[in-house]
Amino acid sequence: MCEKDARLIEYKDTISQLNMTIKSQNEIILSLKETIASNQEQMRVMTEKIDYLTNKLFGTSSEKSKTIEGQYNLFDEAEQESVSANESDTAASVLFR
Repeated sequence: MCEKDARLIEYKDTISQLNMTIKSQNEIILSLKETIASNQEQMRVMTEKIDYLTNKLFGTSSEKSKTIEGQYNLFDEAEQESVSANESDTAASVLFR
């Protein structure tokens, strides 16, 4: 009986160690699940930022611009001259009526 008792004690110790290992592994699994969930949320946010910035960079945009001093105004010179010519023609026609 003494040998059987020793085996039973050994089995109980082994079972106790296995239960502790299982508990430790379950805690690690829970921690990893939390890490995965956090990483997935961070990836979702980053994907939204990438989509926004890609759309901002490569998406359609308005070509309206403010009046800028310098060379940019050279391109509007012809339009400005035609507007001022039309205004002077209109003023001249009013005077000669």
